[in-house]
Amino acid sequence: MAGISITGERIGLDLHPDMEPGGAGAGAVRIIATGAPEATALDCWSALGHAESRGTFGPQEIRLAGDELLCMAARVPGVPQYREGFSLALEPGMAQALDQWLPRLQGASALAKAVLARLAERSGREAWPQEAELVAEVVSRRVLDRLAVDDAFAMATDAEGERYFPRREAMYEALHDALVLQWLEQALAPQDAAAQAAA
Repeated sequence: MAGISITGERIGLDLHPDMEPGGAGAGAVRIIATGAPEATALDCWSALGHAESRGTFGPQEIRLAGDELLCMAARVPGVPQYREGFSLALEPGMAQALDQWLPRLQGASALAKAVLARLAERSGREAWPQEAELVAEVVSRRVLDRLAVDDAFAMATDAEGERYFPRREAMYEALHDALVLQWLEQALAPQDAAAQAAA
């Protein structure tokens, strides 16, 4: 799944667009805190905490205060007072990286859901999970990596044939819908404006 990883010496964060049906709404991000092998005594970087502390968080459920990240989501319908999540004291440099990348990832998540809604409107059905993952990959590579749409699509579907993806041609056509292409073209405008302002 497309996304970003921010790692320190002993802890890290994996962040991905939320593509679950319904989910936590536009701009939601799946966030998993991870620990290095020397911190967890495991053989590789591994997720920290219980399953209840991990998951999807909407923009209003994520707070970065200095070097502390707080992610708390209301996951029990009808009981908004109860929240699940985690807090993490970030290592040097992680807060700055998160401050830079989180808004872009939230934008990619919101755009991917808009694209899925557009494709559902065209096809008359909801996207299959593999199709939703493809959309998230293409949108994320466009927004995060600034790849051209065709390049992002080729990477997401693995044009070399190492990964089989059914309905490749149909998804290529759907992602080249005029409105979708317009959205994908406009996706970089905020980043370009920010770069010009900082120049």
